[in-house]
Amino acid sequence: MNRRSRRSVLVRGCPFRSGLLKIRTFFAFASLAILASLLARPAPAVDPEEAMALDDLERNGIRGDTASLRQFLTNGFPSSVSYKSLPERPPEKCQLLINAMQVLGKRGAKDAVAPLVSLARGQASAGIQDMIQRDALSIPAASRAAYQTALQKALQYNAAVALGFIGDRSAAPLLRQLFDAETEPAVRCQYALGLACCGDPSGIVFLVAEIQKANQTSSVAAAKAVYYIAGVDFGYTETSPAALRRKLAGDYTAWWQETAARFALTPPVIIRRRIDGIPEPRIAPTSVRNLVAMASNPLDFSDARGSRTAAEKLDSMGKDLVKDLEPILHDPMEDIAVRIEAMRRYVLLRGKDARKAMKKLSEDENPEIAAYAKKAVQNIESGAALRKPVFQTELIEGGGASGEKRPEEKK
Repeated sequence: MNRRSRRSVLVRGCPFRSGLLKIRTFFAFASLAILASLLARPAPAVDPEEAMALDDLERNGIRGDTASLRQFLTNGFPSSVSYKSLPERPPEKCQLLINAMQVLGKRGAKDAVAPLVSLARGQASAGIQDMIQRDALSIPAASRAAYQTALQKALQYNAAVALGFIGDRSAAPLLRQLFDAETEPAVRCQYALGLACCGDPSGIVFLVAEIQKANQTSSVAAAKAVYYIAGVDFGYTETSPAALRRKLAGDYTAWWQETAARFALTPPVIIRRRIDGIPEPRIAPTSVRNLVAMASNPLDFSDARGSRTAAEKLDSMGKDLVKDLEPILHDPMEDIAVRIEAMRRYVLLRGKDARKAMKKLSEDENPEIAAYAKKAVQNIESGAALRKPVFQTELIEGGGASGEKRPEEKK
């Protein structure tokens, strides 16, 4: 899986999103060493996902200028609006509020702080409450109360995210309250990041501690938050294997112990990192391992990252590839997606002779590797051809493996 996938299993770093609504995500990174040039750069052009959010808003009669979006967040739809006349997309009209938060947050619209603070406090106006109630009408009556509560929490969370993007220091006390009260670790990571954007470093200790759990959910969210805050990236991702996750957790602890006393936040740079987006790693096709990493991206349909080209080159190598795949199969520090792609090719090339290796890998400490190996053994024994990866689809969402050998969500 590409470690810079924009969408993820988790906070995959902390996106705009709601529990019941679909929402697009944005994050960024840039080096502290280029602070001056970053601050001097013009704002980036509207990206496709933001353009989609604006398009949905405008189709529903909400203009995309800051004043109109602020008014919408304050009062919802005007009382004159007939819901029957609105387009079907999006089906939940509260999604439009999240779209507005997303746009205003990325714009750094300080004029929107007041309505965002109200929503982050859970204080929705009568107009917003009406939108919530109308959205709930599509739900069976017995579930409406819970659905409305979920919508309110989604709006509260996304308002807090937008406040972090804006970075107004006046929002820090509220974000600290949310951070202290939150019990879901991945969401706490988001609030810790928002605090840093507003000049409050108090959540960093929590982030480093969360990485020590060495899991594939909240630890990934925490590592990404550290990446935005400090520009430090040790390559901790959703597809990092267990052994590597444990090793990287120690690296983060050592970094913070060495850095904490002199660490200083630079909120404008943190915000710009998030807005600019994390650069996709470029893998040089200089080894079999790298070709396998490139080929592990099942969503690179246009071959923009060279995934299809790499796959064709591997295919052309035939059975000569086997000897180069074996070290990848058994490397406990290798990216999980890369190992699975190597396993897939190994089974195709060796057929029944791959059973011994797959049997051994069925006891791997990484559940994804073990599950794939067990399925491979079943297919070998039944005579079925294993031609497609058989691992959780969330592990491949957004792309293939990481770069040179090295993830939330709140429902």
